[in-house]
Amino acid sequence: VQKFSHSLIISQSNHLSFSRLGLAVSKKSGNAVRRNLLKRVCRESFRLWDHRTLTNIDIMVIPSPSIKKLNHDRASAALRDELQLALLNLSK
Repeated sequence: VQKFSHSLIISQSNHLSFSRLGLAVSKKSGNAVRRNLLKRVCRESFRLWDHRTLTNIDIMVIPSPSIKKLNHDRASAALRDELQLALLNLSK
């Protein structure tokens, strides 16, 4: 479990030969447009992760309600940076 300022990222090994991403974006994160933006950002960051096919990890991303205070650009940048940092820590 990795807690960041705008998200909580939980990881656990799985029995498969590849990694999977799970998203839990609640209405506390904003309206439908913002929630979909946050999900797109997470999916894109996960898709670009180099070790996605090399490791067998399930990753669950839960944005915190504090992300609602940020504008679209800052929210997407914060979530992208936090997910990339968590993925970097997992690949070590």
